[in-house]
Amino acid sequence: MLRDGPMIDAHRVTLAAPDDFDGWRDAARDLAEAGVPAEAVVWQVEGGDPDLFGGDGAATPSASFPVPRNFVGLAIAGLGVLMILGFPLFRLPGDFAIRRGNFSFYFPLATSIVLSILLTLLLSLFRR
Repeated sequence: MLRDGPMIDAHRVTLAAPDDFDGWRDAARDLAEAGVPAEAVVWQVEGGDPDLFGGDGAATPSASFPVPRNFVGLAIAGLGVLMILGFPLFRLPGDFAIRRGNFSFYFPLATSIVLSILLTLLLSLFRR
């Protein structure tokens, strides 16, 4: 789809196929070297739509996943219970802690992996 208004300085690039990366790369480099702005380029595929990246301008709705407030409260309470019971949250064996003089660095690698797995399982239960 062509942009609104006249495009006197429009550059039309025709690719051989939708997956013609080499052709796209070469044309994009040539246009960038010539100082052509991206808005002035119309990309198309031989025998395809007149504008490869054009559209009706409407944004496609993204999938949303609303989380109930009760779930957030329960998750925070659950973390608190785990910490009270002595679960070494944020101090797992795979977490990196470096302390040297005035400098300290902490990277919770194992904790991040455990939390990612737990959240993935919980969210997959709520999606069903």
